[in-house]
Parts: sequence; C-alpha cells; structure tokens
Amino acid sequence: MPTAAALGGLGTWGDGVVFPADPDAQWLWAYPYDVRSYSPPANTLVTLYTNFTMPANSTPAVLNVAVDDSTDVYLNGIFVGTKVGSWTPFFYSDWPYQQWPVTLQAGPNTLAFRCANIWGGAAGLLASLSVHNDTTGQDVVLLRTDGSGSWKYTTTQAYNPPM
Repeated sequence: MPTAAALGGLGTWGDGVVFPADPDAQWLWAYPYDVRSYSPPANTLVTLYTNFTMPANSTPAVLNVAVDDSTDVYLNGIFVGTKVGSWTPFFYSDWPYQQWPVTLQAGPNTLAFRCANIWGGAAGLLASLSVHNDTTGQDVVLLRTDGSGSWKYTTTQAYNPPM
C-alpha cells in the first residue's frame, strides 16, 4: 500500500485549529489527492491506517482526532466512532477535536480512518494516540499522524479498512 503524505502543521488549515493533545501531530492525506498542489473533488474517499505492536498486556489509551471533512474510526476492525469537521469554529461542537478512550490489545493493532472529503477542497486528518504513564504522571504519545512513513492508505477499498 502507498504511504500517506504529511501536509504539515496546523497552519495548513489556519491558526483557528487547536490540537492541544499533540502539537507535533501533522495533517495527513492520501498522496494522489495531495491538497498542497491539488484540491480533492467532493466525495473523495480514502482509508488512512497504521499498524503497531503493543507489549503483552492490554492498555487503556486515548485517541484524539480532528478531520476535514469526516472520518469513521476503527481500532482492530471495531468501530470507535465518527467525527465530522473540526478545522473551523463553524464546525465545532464542544471541542475542535474528538477524544475517545480505547483499549489497545497485546500484540499487533491496526488503527484505521475511513475519511471522506464531502464538499471538495482541502482535506486532511490529524490524530494522536496516547497512554498515561502512572510512574511519571505524564501522557505518552504512542503514535501520531506525521511524515514518518508508517501511515498507509487505500482508495480502492475506502470503506473496507484493511485489518
């Protein structure tokens, strides 16, 4: 599967977007529809996903998501929730991003986002997955949307996340 492209920091969508969960997360989108040089047409669908491994025990975690335009979120093939819009105060409900508690399984995990660019124009996903370290009292980011190459995408199975 191809690697998704990092679009950079929050400035791509303006300074109105706040993502305090992880200031190092970057907006991400599928390369053929790279919004830096091309605005994806309305109703463009992509699935962005990453695989990662957890140690021997299941782990409670927190997933934070902002999106332009919408996404259905899956962890290990199980539906977590839907987020619509978060890049402008017009679309804010209570927060500019959605936060979900999730439990990561021991061993391999897959986090998948079935994204839709409903209205055309810019499109992107901003996400961060963290766990709380009881020893230090700090949250530790396990993964984030970025240009590391760990995020893949598919456009042919946009509503069937690879697991």
